[in-house]
Amino acid sequence: MHFAITSMTDADHRKQFFAPVIDDVERILAVRAVYLAVRDTSRTSAPTTPSG
Repeated sequence: MHFAITSMTDADHRKQFFAPVIDDVERILAVRAVYLAVRDTSRTSAPTTPSG
């Protein structure tokens, strides 16, 4: 319980323990956003094969 309270009230403590985690999450979300953008672009620009 002490860890949770200290993490919520002490900015230095929060920065020490949560900054690396937040950096990783930001990087993961940025990579996901690029992936989704590339995926959507490739779906809309993919050549269609004629049927028949």
